Formats: sequence, C-alpha cells, structure tokens
Amino acid sequence: MISFEKNGIPVVISMIIIKDDTAMFGACAALENVTSIIMPSLEEAKKVFYDEGYEDQWSFRLVWKPCEQTMSKFMPIWEFSNDINETKYVGYNQFRQQVMVYDELTAKKGMG
Repeated sequence: MISFEKNGIPVVISMIIIKDDTAMFGACAALENVTSIIMPSLEEAKKVFYDEGYEDQWSFRLVWKPCEQTMSKFMPIWEFSNDINETKYVGYNQFRQQVMVYDELTAKKGMG
C-alpha cells in the first residue's frame, strides 16, 4: 500500500502487487472520508503499540495482506518492523471496536 498525502492526511491509496521479483499496479482509490478508511490513524496505532510496551525503534508502513485482520484492500493495517526482523501489526478490530496489536496475521478461511 502506498498512501499519497496532502497536508499530512492520506487522500489517495494505491496498491502495488509484488509477485516473484516483479511489482505491478493493483488498484487505487481516492479517499473522501479518510477517517472511515484508515483505521486506526498512524497516531492511534503508535499509541496502542507503545502502550503495549514496545520501544520506539520500530519502522512502520501501511499494508494490506489477505487475512482476517484486513477486511478489504482499502482497509489496510499498520505493519511495524525492527532491525532484528520482528514484525507486528496494528489494526482496528471492527467486531471489538478497538485498536489491537497482532503478533501475526490470520489467513482468511475459504467461503462456505
């Protein structure tokens, strides 16, 4: 996911698909109401992440991966990573209506 910002607020989100060693354009959407799309905001994600006891030496990016934690390509999740190859995720759980930190993402189960 690549977000394009205006005055620090995402206004367009693009998805790039990487397969083998090739990057391809996947989709793009202009955001009318950013707060309804990107939940939590980066500030909210950082606060919950640091409140869980993680230090501030983590880098972060907005991603979408086919999993139960990201309901749609346009409802991404924050990925936090550090120099020793640890990865954590922060996203908004719509069922619990709260921001949560995940150690790993759960693959989506098949329909039916």
